[in-house]
Amino acid sequence: MNGNKPMTALMPETRTGIIRVLGTPSEDAIIWDRDIPAQVEAAAARFAELLSVGCAAFTLEETPLRNGPLETQIAKFDPEYGEITVVAPLAGG
Repeated sequence: MNGNKPMTALMPETRTGIIRVLGTPSEDAIIWDRDIPAQVEAAAARFAELLSVGCAAFTLEETPLRNGPLETQIAKFDPEYGEITVVAPLAGG
């Protein structure tokens, strides 16, 4: 994250996070509580599964040099992210 802090866009006062899955048949959401290890493990496993089938994951980071957050592609699950957006690979050519 290069010194930037992840945003807790979901609910800054809570310890929950969410993975929003877009562009898949289920378009589901995975929610975890950072204080419940089983939920964190389940979210991390689903994140890894989605990336293994070609999905891309993004989160927002606060940046001191921009007006507003910066969307950053991520390859590793971090339960401290408040919100992660996962997008299915696009077909085309």
